[in-house]
This record gives sequence, structure tokens and C-alpha cells, in this order.
Amino acid sequence: MTKINTISALKNYKSNITDIANSFKKTLVISGGTCGKAGGTDAVAAKAEKLIKKLKLSDQIELKVTGCLGFCEQEPIMIIEPEGMMYPKVKPENLEEIFKRSIDKKEFINELLYIDPVSKETKKKRKDIPFYDKQMPLILGNNININPNSINHIVELII
Repeated sequence: MTKINTISALKNYKSNITDIANSFKKTLVISGGTCGKAGGTDAVAAKAEKLIKKLKLSDQIELKVTGCLGFCEQEPIMIIEPEGMMYPKVKPENLEEIFKRSIDKKEFINELLYIDPVSKETKKKRKDIPFYDKQMPLILGNNININPNSINHIVELII
């Protein structure tokens, strides 16, 4: 990587990485905070990365292992964007079906969805889950968009 010595060079760098980010058709977000790591995020992310390569989807799918998504007991969580599909407690053995049905065909897999403990209803998207209703993530609100191991994500969102 070349040194960035001017504001103009930083803006050009941001423009380039934004163009790359916008070229992906889908983003797989996998929670990688402490609870996610304890729940198996590393194995899920490794399997997702293998499937992306095996299926030759590297130019279509961006994999983001983020920080905490705020729902410890449901970690690791996978969110498929732009659809917003959310699968809690995802396991490596679920990924082939997720790739086949949710990524390829845009289908929700009912048996992998979150079940609200009060209403007993399945919830397809993070925004539909009552647990998140009262949360106001001031510090970590943009977590879903940032892979903390990628300077590109930080530059893209902050600069």
C-alpha cells in the first residue's frame, strides 16, 4: 500500500474502496464480538470463505466479520444484505443450505430463523426482533458495516 500524504490522496483512496464495496451484489455479515467468537464465529466465517471461493463468488459476495451485534445469546449471527435476512446461532453445517436457498434463491429458511420467545413467531430480519427495539447503540451503531480487521471499512465509513 502506498503512503497517503494528502487529503486529496485520502479522498481518492476512499473513492476507490467505495467503488469496490459497491461492486458486490451481497454482503454476508457474521458477528465476531466476544460472544460470537465463543459461539463459533471463526468456524462459520472459515466455512463461508471456503464456499465463496468454491462457488466462485468472490467478486459478488463480500464477507464481513464484524464486532458485537448486541444479542449475545443468539451469536453467532449471520445477516445477508441487501435483503436483511438474519440467521441466529448459525453453524458451519447450515451454510451450504443458506448459500443454496437464501443467497442464490433469496428464500428464507424458516427452521433457521429467530423465534420470538414471547409471541412464538419467527422473525426474518433484525429490525423485526423486539429485543432490538429498546436498544440505542450510540457507540457500536455502525458495527454491522465494519470489519474491525479492515482499514478499508473504517476509511469508507468515517472519512
